[in-house]
Amino acid sequence: VKKFFMIAMGGNHQSDALQACFKDGISKEDFQKLKDASLKVFPKLELFNGWGIYAQNLEGQILKNVMLEGVQKGIVCLPVHAAIAVPIDKMCWACDEMRSQWNKQMEVSGLARVTTKTST
Repeated sequence: VKKFFMIAMGGNHQSDALQACFKDGISKEDFQKLKDASLKVFPKLELFNGWGIYAQNLEGQILKNVMLEGVQKGIVCLPVHAAIAVPIDKMCWACDEMRSQWNKQMEVSGLARVTTKTST
């Protein structure tokens, strides 16, 4: 399902997405089922329009803004895919800042979900 969404939201044409899915082992029948189920659950979802690239740019801008805020506050922030690594005592700051930057970038409030993970 995740692979389908990555392909469907990143591609510009359904036919190209179908070929990419097929290469990843998703049959034509499963592709159609995934597409139908996606649109049933999310009827306004626009697939196959290249929006995934736009979303990646938004994500990058959010992370950049979080890291710049960290620099201004003297907090070390390292990017890790769609996340940042900070010292454990700055975890609450990072969660709040991620939500704040999401809200600013997306012009919404309260829709961001932030999760934390610690490692030793």
